[in-house]
Amino acid sequence: MNQEKKTLIEEYRTSNGFGYKVVFTGDDTWQDFEVYEIASLLSPENTPEFFRRGYTESEDLTPDIKDAQVQIGGHVKWDGCMEFDMQDTPDLCGRNQVREFGNMLSDVYARAMAIMGRAEGCGCKREIS
Repeated sequence: MNQEKKTLIEEYRTSNGFGYKVVFTGDDTWQDFEVYEIASLLSPENTPEFFRRGYTESEDLTPDIKDAQVQIGGHVKWDGCMEFDMQDTPDLCGRNQVREFGNMLSDVYARAMAIMGRAEGCGCKREIS
């Protein structure tokens, strides 16, 4: 069966006002995801800026996600299994930032399962309202 892949982009804000932008691509059996760290916000619209792919200095930013460095790439499958790869090292300062990072990763998992219409941790279908 050839299912059409769809793309969804969502933003997760953390207590420091920045956060992450996540791109989900897939169908109802498999969701690829890429996580991009929001490094700054451009005024006056608070447009997110990301670290540029291959950056060597923290000031090397881009507002275009197509040119941005992926921080985490991976996928969630229909059976509830998740695999991911840290493609950039996060700079987490303090327990709160570590917790928020873990919460974001957990939210990515839960959202991928919801996009597929699956209950968490099982391959069964469920209705999403």
